[in-house]
Amino acid sequence: MREYFYRWLSFASKFLGPGFFRFIARCIAGGYFVLLPKRTAVSMHFYSALWPGRHRRFYLACAWRQFQNFTSVFLDRHLLQHGKTMTYTFEGRQHLHQALEAGQGGRDVGEVDPQPLVLREGELL
Repeated sequence: MREYFYRWLSFASKFLGPGFFRFIARCIAGGYFVLLPKRTAVSMHFYSALWPGRHRRFYLACAWRQFQNFTSVFLDRHLLQHGKTMTYTFEGRQHLHQALEAGQGGRDVGEVDPQPLVLREGELL
């Protein structure tokens, strides 16, 4: 079923453009967000660990954005399969070049702490 739907979506977007593909993919992502609350809760828990002390609506908004941003992976794959180019942005590139020129910004693999992060039983990260 998924394969046929994806083929139909690819075919239709040839005529209606990538905006159509993006719209349908975002609707599907919204459905996953609403209809699969366990996945949404895991995402919210991740953001609560990343930014503790924020309001629940903040974590919900971050999870929503994560679900919606994931659709760009499918759009990029679709565009590449049909010989089109992807657009992207690279912010802060000058900082990367400055760090490389100054010999900074890298970390020797030998310096990595071999002690793994230990979580309490049942705790999600």
